[in-house]
Amino acid sequence: MTENKKINIVSIMWGSYLPAFIKAAKESRHVDLTIFSQKEIVNDSDILENFFKAAKTADAILFYWTHDTFFEEIRARIEQVNKDAVIVTISFDPTNWGLCATVSQPDCAIAYGYMAEGGKENYKRLLEYTAHFLQPEIQIKEPIPMPWQGILCPPDWQVYETFKDFVAAHPFKHDMTVGILFSRHTFTNGDAALENALIEAFGARKVNVLPVFCNGTPDSEAGSLGPIKAAETWFFDKDGKPLIHALINLHYFFLGREMNDDLSETGVAAQSVALFKKLNVPVFKPLVSYSKSVEEWEKDPQGLTAEVGFGIAMPEFEGNIEPVLVAASRKVTDEKTDTGFEITEVIPERVEHLADRVTNFIKLGQKRPEERKVVFVFHKNECAGLEANIGGAGGLDSGESVVRIMNEMGKLGYKINDIPESGEDLMQLFLDRKAIAEFRWTTVDEIIRKKGNLALLDSEIYQQWFDELPKKAQDEMIEGWGLPPGQEMNGVPPSMVHEGQLVITGLNFGNVNVIMQPKRGCAGSRCDGQVCKILHDPDIPPPHQYIATYMYMEKIFKADVIIHVGTHGNLEWLPGKGAGLSNACWPDIAIGRLPHLYIYNSDNPAEGVVAKRRSYAVLVNHLQAMLTISDTYEGLKDLEDLLNQYGQARDTDPARAHQIEHLIQEAIDKNNLRKEVDAAFPADFQALTERCHELISSVKNSQTAVGMHVFGEIPEKDDLAEYINTILRFDTNNELNTRRLVFDLWGEDIFDALQNPGGHGKSGRPYSDLLFDSDRKAKEIIARIIEKQNIETILKIEFGSLPGTGLLNRLQAFSNRVLKVAGRMNDSKEIKSLLNAVQGGHVPAGPSGFISRGRYDILPTGRNLYNVDPTRIPTKAAWQVGVKLADALIERYKKEEGAFPRSVGMVWFASDIMRSDGEQIGQIFHLLGVRPKWKGNGQINGFDIIPLQELDRPRIDVNIRVSGITRDCFPDAVKYVDEAICAVALLNEDHQSNFIRKHVLEQAARKGLDPENSDEFRRLSFRLFCAQPGVYRAGVNLAVYASAWKTEQDLADVYLFWNGYAYGAGENAFGVEAHPELMENLKRVQVTFDKHISDETDFLKCCGFYSNYGGMTVAAKAISGKKPKTYYGDTRDPANVSVTDFADELRRVVRAKLLNPKYIDGMKQHGYKGAGDLNKRISRVYGFGATTGEVDNWIFDEIAEKFILDPEMKDWFEKVNPWAMEEIGRRLLEAQSRDIWDPDPELLERLKEAYLDTEACLEDRMGDVAGDFQGGAVDIMTSEDVESWTEKMKDIKKIMREAT
Repeated sequence: MTENKKINIVSIMWGSYLPAFIKAAKESRHVDLTIFSQKEIVNDSDILENFFKAAKTADAILFYWTHDTFFEEIRARIEQVNKDAVIVTISFDPTNWGLCATVSQPDCAIAYGYMAEGGKENYKRLLEYTAHFLQPEIQIKEPIPMPWQGILCPPDWQVYETFKDFVAAHPFKHDMTVGILFSRHTFTNGDAALENALIEAFGARKVNVLPVFCNGTPDSEAGSLGPIKAAETWFFDKDGKPLIHALINLHYFFLGREMNDDLSETGVAAQSVALFKKLNVPVFKPLVSYSKSVEEWEKDPQGLTAEVGFGIAMPEFEGNIEPVLVAASRKVTDEKTDTGFEITEVIPERVEHLADRVTNFIKLGQKRPEERKVVFVFHKNECAGLEANIGGAGGLDSGESVVRIMNEMGKLGYKINDIPESGEDLMQLFLDRKAIAEFRWTTVDEIIRKKGNLALLDSEIYQQWFDELPKKAQDEMIEGWGLPPGQEMNGVPPSMVHEGQLVITGLNFGNVNVIMQPKRGCAGSRCDGQVCKILHDPDIPPPHQYIATYMYMEKIFKADVIIHVGTHGNLEWLPGKGAGLSNACWPDIAIGRLPHLYIYNSDNPAEGVVAKRRSYAVLVNHLQAMLTISDTYEGLKDLEDLLNQYGQARDTDPARAHQIEHLIQEAIDKNNLRKEVDAAFPADFQALTERCHELISSVKNSQTAVGMHVFGEIPEKDDLAEYINTILRFDTNNELNTRRLVFDLWGEDIFDALQNPGGHGKSGRPYSDLLFDSDRKAKEIIARIIEKQNIETILKIEFGSLPGTGLLNRLQAFSNRVLKVAGRMNDSKEIKSLLNAVQGGHVPAGPSGFISRGRYDILPTGRNLYNVDPTRIPTKAAWQVGVKLADALIERYKKEEGAFPRSVGMVWFASDIMRSDGEQIGQIFHLLGVRPKWKGNGQINGFDIIPLQELDRPRIDVNIRVSGITRDCFPDAVKYVDEAICAVALLNEDHQSNFIRKHVLEQAARKGLDPENSDEFRRLSFRLFCAQPGVYRAGVNLAVYASAWKTEQDLADVYLFWNGYAYGAGENAFGVEAHPELMENLKRVQVTFDKHISDETDFLKCCGFYSNYGGMTVAAKAISGKKPKTYYGDTRDPANVSVTDFADELRRVVRAKLLNPKYIDGMKQHGYKGAGDLNKRISRVYGFGATTGEVDNWIFDEIAEKFILDPEMKDWFEKVNPWAMEEIGRRLLEAQSRDIWDPDPELLERLKEAYLDTEACLEDRMGDVAGDFQGGAVDIMTSEDVESWTEKMKDIKKIMREAT
């Protein structure tokens, strides 16, 4: 080597370091640098080959070793680099220092010192340090110490160590201050484009900025404070008072992470939660895309997928809010070296939008209570009868909740007038004034006449607002609904227009408006297949009046905050990108710049996180409705008594027993149990009684909701004991399980009871009774523990003596747990938390899920819920449950059909992941013959294919309808399952052992495709389907509710039309139009499957269940010509996993809940809202009847008798919500007219008479109104009857014809 020759260094470096390294090399007299981005190698394997080509002639090689798998290939091929080259290896992980290096590990440690300090000058010194191993005469310079943290205000690169020094140089001139916490990397690498843009945007809004940078982890030896300590140092004054009114967190990983922590270790989020709670200001976490350029993001209808895990889901664990995309990566190429690397490209409009939203949050907090203007938004389900369902909210009495919140606001000085006495009064006021939207029983004229409008919006004003929308949004709106303010199109009138003005409805109470969310996808005083425009066009924007309502609240009413009430509305489901919304996405347009709070059920993370991510909501969660054991009632109770009498008389009084046998047979028929009893083929009467006990136990020992939660209420005394009992009875495998403890005290075997619920215990008592009594005894024990009674005293009172030491220790631990849960329950401060947010405060993060699955960590409520760590799904425990589910499904099918199922159709809801940790992924994998692999920390690490010899059965094919939430919130899980499916499809196995492989090859032969061609194999192997990006429903429920079908084929057409988009791994495989592939899959389906995991919910709680599961079932039947088996899984207790027929499960749910007096009386306590919820559940029974054909006649009979024909019930409905009664009656009559229900003629006649009475009642309430309205008429209009819909459906019908 000569002194003047530059050393040729070839390097692989973390992508974001490249710009600074290239600049550093240009300034060095001693080195030439060829550098490769780690990210580019991951994305393009050809670049790794380019590295090896360059490395053959390199003088030196500098590795920044990461955990990316390509480094293992480098290790294996290291002999391909220049054998004389010097190799220096550094890494953020010290265990990698020196890997493949030719210099010592201490030398590599010295080299890392330059990286640790960072900055262009240190990178230059690192390169020259590397070069000096070849040219010793090159002077080695020590790393320049760089600040680890401080205040930095780009483009001023001066670092300020104290707040005093900073404000001396950058004086605070305004009353509002925002903090920005960003990475030291910005300082050392000099790329502060985003930070600078934010600082400028806030400056333009007269907001001071306090920008603090720091290293991502603390290091006491180096002097790094880490983010938590840095924030505590600079965002508080000496008295501990926050200096800022809002915080923008630009750190990518958890703020509390230690140096060597796993990047996804969620436990450290607790430190951020504590910090944010202390700050008590909103903390914003804008998004930066590292996977897409701005142009790619704009074009992608899905938006972002790669960023969902670490960029969106993980920050929610800390309590960060509003994932607005503000920047993306832009690829540039260094002209001299031809090196590709990425820089940050700011999205100016999104930065401005974020700055507006943050500023409005700050302004909200700075206003006095009497100045603040608040809008409460009630939801509704127009499909189940709009007038019947104002204030829709899962498990929440929304009306009573809002009245109580307004009363608390009044006490704090908010200007609120004429607050209704109760929630019931509020809901009746809505209906008296018709402050809603036009529908079956409401015209625009009636709304105006009864003063239900807050305003009539001049079209000129709305036109100005409309003109400010992006061109793309304007075009979509005009195409869907015509020019502003709306036009009649294809027989559909404009939505909510009166004499050329848009009607804005709601109630005003001074500085508070309470409104009903506008209609989403239909118009006019009708509900049919013509006006239901969303049915024809799944991604149609909301009508003009919808957007105008939200704009009116912001621009004219001058609202400071908007609060959506209850789970859930439709704002967050409007068309647009799944994540990383643009200004042309409809949720972004509708919510505008208003701070958005959302009262949400803590049991529903699946839908809650969509509201957080797509409508920028801060959730304030609430308790679920209380559950209690269902018990028997009426005829079932009589049958149970007869069974117990028979058991007593059988051996002592044979004559009496014989008489009871006849009574039992009569009771079986009377209670509509004959089909279920006979299905078990009882060998004798004793077997028949055991089957009856089993059926009774399935009802008696289920749980049912009792009423609804009222926001801010905390259960007390008996209710508290009931609530805690529900929480702690989950999972009999747990030694502290409530019922198991009581069984152990009795000396009984609970596991035998669960497996044989029709049997008898050691005491001779029926297991159904023992299970019930153990639940009630556990509740009594809990009630005594809450009263602070000693556990030993309780046991002596309840059982007469103390158990052995082991059981006593378990009971003492149980007592401690009860007190812990009670304490957490009492810490719930829902209204206080909401009102703290209304005054600009922070809502702390908290977990979510079904509290009935032992999840007392959900308490206290009043928090901003998050879901699960997506990198750890499925968990090992969930996978084991999934294996049991798969085995149970296969065994049931084999028992019924004598063969293995070849293809199983499954509905995969996000609730499986968020509430049960991925049980269904485990089930899918086991059907495929695949096993997940986990790292030591529980993270998923690929999968193994189970050898056929070990599996000992064929691999089962699957067709999976993925929910839109699963698609958007867990794209990596979707891709993971798809990768497993493709891997199995590629196995060279016998067709009778691998049904996926068999089906792929058969389809290829039939279609003339080549499975060896990667593109054609990709389409042949699609198995996961959903609606198009930005659309969340399955569509069938809309057709059913709008009566827009005549035959099952019509419903099948709708299902195929809506759900023909495939989602999987690989390039251009996520959201691909694939209707023919869906058709091929559905044609093979022999079993359709869904499951439930808790009695906290069931398939009558949401129309999405019958739309997805029922929709798949009816589509598979229509396409194949054969009705598939309909199975339902039960994992309510992981110790007792089972699979049953859907019809059996429906019977259980109807008996244990819908027809149960406990449930009905609970609903009746909530007046209008309770009646509306009863109506919605009944409408879903009808929906399952239409789609599965599995609803027994007696179920409809009982609904008619109990809800319409019972005089007391009829009087109650007429008083609180006659619209709900009309909806129930009309659906029953429609079921009869469609042959879904075949009632006795006398019953039918009584029903018709009762329905006519209800119609007359509603017409009287309307009075004399102008304009046509549909009322109770059922107008059946299918795609054949609506021209515009016919055009959209023609391609689907063609595909259907070709397939069948």
